[in-house]
Amino acid sequence: MKKWQGLAFGFLIILIISLFVFTYSGKLSVFKESEEKKPELSVSSQSLIEDKVIIDYLYLDKPGYVVIHSDNDGQPGEVIGHSDLISGEVNYIQILIDETKAGTKIFVMLHYDDNGDGIYGFPDEDKPALLEEGIIVKPIIFEKLEEDIIVESPVLPAVKEFSILADEYGFYIDGKDISSISVNSGEKVKIIFNVDANKVYYGGLDFKGCGQNTGKINPGNSIMIEFTPAEKCTITSYWPSSGVVKDKIEIVVS
Repeated sequence: MKKWQGLAFGFLIILIISLFVFTYSGKLSVFKESEEKKPELSVSSQSLIEDKVIIDYLYLDKPGYVVIHSDNDGQPGEVIGHSDLISGEVNYIQILIDETKAGTKIFVMLHYDDNGDGIYGFPDEDKPALLEEGIIVKPIIFEKLEEDIIVESPVLPAVKEFSILADEYGFYIDGKDISSISVNSGEKVKIIFNVDANKVYYGGLDFKGCGQNTGKINPGNSIMIEFTPAEKCTITSYWPSSGVVKDKIEIVVS
């Protein structure tokens, strides 16, 4: 009798332990299932700069893509950009889009890489990721950039140009011997000195004055100088090797 009682007691203990393990394992399974991380997506309104959309955060539980859709009457429309293949958590990602099709609103959506080839192929494959609530999609409204401040271009000073022939004996404009040229106050003067090929010693000429010093200019060659004279000044032509003065021309400021 005692033997049977002992067996019955042992069977009862085993039964209780089995029920406990079954119940606990079931609860653990439910707990683990509830703890599985689901795909997430977070975006912010932004200005479209350099055709790039910024995604703040995303999580994909398996490989896939972030896809940018145009706005079709308040619903995701044509695909205008997508990421490379990604998986897991990403805290910041930029996606290049076709700005001409973006408008003022777009939709950001998570897609899975259905066939595992790593090549985005929607709409034939790589469909949107789905949760019980539906597809994972967020709208982005593009904020208008501040209007460019129109800065008026500074008024550039007027430029007065002269082409002057120089030889051993003087300065000439259109064949006429001159001793001066006139510019207005604040006006820039541009002078091209053309050294005569025949009436200048082989050593050439140089031109100094009004803050300028051209150095040696050989016969037949030219030099251009530009400056804004603050007051009347004089440019003198010399023989470079000896410093012998050949002629002078006065810049008159009125």
